[in-house]
Amino acid sequence: MQLGEVSDPKNWRPHFLVLSGAPMNRWHLIAMANSFVQEKAIMTVATILTEKDIHKKRLIELERHTREFLSKKGIYSLVRIVPAANPYIGAKTMVDHYGLGSLVPNTIILGDTQEESHLPDYCDMINYFYRSQRNVMIFDMEDDYKANPKQKIDLWWGGLKLNGALMIVMAHLLQRSVQWSDADLTIKMVVRNEAAKIRTEKNLVEMIEKMRSNANYKFIIAGERSFPEILAESSRQADLVFLGLKEPDDEYVDYYKKLQANTSSLKNKVFVLAGEDISFEDVLF
Repeated sequence: MQLGEVSDPKNWRPHFLVLSGAPMNRWHLIAMANSFVQEKAIMTVATILTEKDIHKKRLIELERHTREFLSKKGIYSLVRIVPAANPYIGAKTMVDHYGLGSLVPNTIILGDTQEESHLPDYCDMINYFYRSQRNVMIFDMEDDYKANPKQKIDLWWGGLKLNGALMIVMAHLLQRSVQWSDADLTIKMVVRNEAAKIRTEKNLVEMIEKMRSNANYKFIIAGERSFPEILAESSRQADLVFLGLKEPDDEYVDYYKKLQANTSSLKNKVFVLAGEDISFEDVLF
């Protein structure tokens, strides 16, 4: 089924393309991605090789070794390794051409970049995925992340449209995994004052009840505090924080730098950008 052809949103399932690089070097990215699958999704682990003149036979052999490595770790994934001049060109090419017949990946998973010099290419790549109608999930995890049982998920809410519904879909998938099954999901929202809280609370409670979700919710009155200050204080102890990304624009590099700085105190976070042409609120209800 091609993107944009989901006749009934209830039938939507994620097909993850995990841009992992060398799996052994970024294991936390694959382990975290695998927690979302739980027999409800398809996952492909992808690596871009920048070696010159690599033979097809060697690519096939590397794919086989990678599948065996993942299998020994208890992860059953499709594997794709492609050559390219650089990782960013390779990632775009893979998104353009990779698929299982007419079933193409609808959600791209990648790690954060800590190299400021890479940010222009990195943000251009995110923009490319978004314009290609792919959802994007960026994992920024602790170096020593382990898939042991987790207790607390915070989801920062800006509304049901755009990223909000997709974040809830993903949080619910995550809670079905062994590692996250006991984790409490709290939907958090910043409001200006008590009056705004009263206006918003009824709609949020109705939404949670309609989803038949066991999610908690918490409203935080901003007062004189900025959102980054509130975020750092409220989610400091969370095992995972969901945050939405704004739509890419010409100032995206500066925006992303500020995002990294404003979330640096959080342990593990996933940034979510809904790019697929589907109403994710209809997936929920």
